[in-house]
Amino acid sequence: MEHTSDTFTSQSILRVTTLALLYCLIIAQ
Repeated sequence: MEHTSDTFTSQSILRVTTLALLYCLIIAQ
Protein backbone atom coordinates (compact mmCIF):
# COMPACT_ATOMS: atom_id res chain seq x y z
CA MET A 1 0.00 0.00 0.00
CA GLU A 2 2.75 2.45 0.93
CA HIS A 3 4.66 1.75 -2.28
CA THR A 4 1.57 2.51 -4.37
CA SER A 5 0.95 5.71 -2.42
CA ASP A 6 4.60 6.75 -2.82
CA THR A 7 4.43 6.12 -6.55
CA PHE A 8 1.25 8.20 -6.81
CA THR A 9 2.93 11.04 -4.90
CA SER A 10 5.99 10.88 -7.17
CA GLN A 11 3.81 11.05 -10.28
CA SER A 12 1.91 14.02 -8.84
CA ILE A 13 5.18 15.87 -8.12
CA LEU A 14 6.45 15.16 -11.65
CA ARG A 15 3.20 16.36 -13.16
CA VAL A 16 3.20 19.58 -11.13
CA THR A 17 6.87 20.21 -11.95
CA THR A 18 6.22 19.65 -15.67
CA LEU A 19 3.28 22.06 -15.64
CA ALA A 20 5.36 24.64 -13.77
CA LEU A 21 8.18 24.37 -16.34
CA LEU A 22 5.75 24.71 -19.25
CA TYR A 23 4.14 27.72 -17.56
CA CYS A 24 7.55 29.37 -17.12
CA LEU A 25 8.42 28.71 -20.78
CA ILE A 26 5.17 30.31 -21.94
CA ILE A 27 5.80 33.39 -19.79
CA ALA A 28 9.43 33.58 -20.96
CA GLN A 29 8.20 33.88 -24.55
